[in-house]
Amino acid sequence: MNEKDNEANSVLVSSTEEKPYNSTTEPIERPLLQINWKQAWPQIAASSIALSTVIQSGVQMAYSAILLPQLNEDDNIKIDINAASWLASCLSLALPLASFATGPLVDKFGRKNICIFSCIPFLISYLSFYYAQSLLLIFIGRILSGFAGGFTTAALIYASEVSTTELRPIILCFNSIAVALGILITCVLSLWFNWRSIAAICGIITIITILLLFMIPESPQWCAVFKKDQRAILKVSEWFYPDPILYNRETKALLRKLNDIQESSSQAISFRTKFKNLIEDYKDPIVYKPFIILATIFLLQQLTGCYVIIFYAVDIFNSIGGHLGVYADAYVSLVLLGSIRFIIAVIVAIVSKRIGRRQLLIVSSTGMGLSTLCIVISMILHPDTQKEQNGNPFILICVLAYVSFSAFGLLVIPWSLIGELLPVKVRGKLGGLMISIAYICMFIALKLWPIYFDQFGALIMFTFLTVICFTMSTYVYIKLPETLGKSFEEIEGCFK
Repeated sequence: MNEKDNEANSVLVSSTEEKPYNSTTEPIERPLLQINWKQAWPQIAASSIALSTVIQSGVQMAYSAILLPQLNEDDNIKIDINAASWLASCLSLALPLASFATGPLVDKFGRKNICIFSCIPFLISYLSFYYAQSLLLIFIGRILSGFAGGFTTAALIYASEVSTTELRPIILCFNSIAVALGILITCVLSLWFNWRSIAAICGIITIITILLLFMIPESPQWCAVFKKDQRAILKVSEWFYPDPILYNRETKALLRKLNDIQESSSQAISFRTKFKNLIEDYKDPIVYKPFIILATIFLLQQLTGCYVIIFYAVDIFNSIGGHLGVYADAYVSLVLLGSIRFIIAVIVAIVSKRIGRRQLLIVSSTGMGLSTLCIVISMILHPDTQKEQNGNPFILICVLAYVSFSAFGLLVIPWSLIGELLPVKVRGKLGGLMISIAYICMFIALKLWPIYFDQFGALIMFTFLTVICFTMSTYVYIKLPETLGKSFEEIEGCFK
């Protein structure tokens, strides 16, 4: 056993003489450190590999934008507006079921193992797309990819737990970078390949992801809270935190948490008492307050239409005249959309260490509202824009501005907040439930969008989006606390 292990063991021994840490005791002091690249790369590498599963979620979001227009031109597979809306939305119908199941699964089997498992349905779905000769196989592929996307919740939980307070703001943004990268890959591939070939290429990427996942260790938080294995904690912590000072700080907190759990579990507790304690946990303000805030943010997120624009991008560009006419068709506009979203996601990851989540969300939703407002004004002043062959570059600029602002916060931050606001003891279960709620809202939005867009028209729909965007910025300003630079214990303190 090396010097770091001896120091960590001494912490465990001494902690038995102190008051054990829990959500009601005073937080463990964890001073912030200056972490260089050598100290940070294990956390960054492991989180990036785990979140590479989310790339496929991004692929599936943009896939319908490629699939639906090409199916309309396919003589072998017939599709109408009802089938098209189901193809786009059935993905988000399957997502909440898997997300809800992910909570208990990641707690029982580990974050890393569920990340590996999530790749299997993705792989099967791409085989379904590649060999599909009817709508049935395409629907099966979409549903399977929805289940897979729900299981990728494990990657976000994993990244939040292996990253230290100093790096967590940046690393949690990798989730949205991965989604944006998946969207960009699909958009770029659509310029040269049809939907079947894109499925084959993405299947190969999924196989590479599976191989990489076997190279990373399990989350040290999971080893402490669920595996309750001191040796495993020390082993994986040594991999993630090569710097002795960082290692000692993190293992001190983890071993004290393990000691607290072992003391609690050593007492015989009846099923009735366990159930009562579970109810008491959910009645705790540090649990239900962030849950309500997150649920409201996710509802407003879906109502702003930020995902609708991605799923129906080509059709929306054609409908509102948001393209450059003879200079570029809707597919090139789609590539612009994907490129801008990816670039902004990277920028957000860089600035998130200095700019808080709350500020980013307010700027993002306000900018989206102003962008859709400009689209509404343009459509009022130029009602025949969508009929013009040359399109309206101004509307395209407004749509791209809307996407840029959404990528700057609204598409990024809510998912990251799950790993920050919810306490560790309920993060797996309530995190899965929260993502289920988000995807149910997404399903409703995606299913109803083409129907309402066809019934009420672009003007009314974009007016609705404008109102919701400004409502989001107001709610975040009033309700959401800042998490930048705070440990999990300090964040919990905001809700007591």
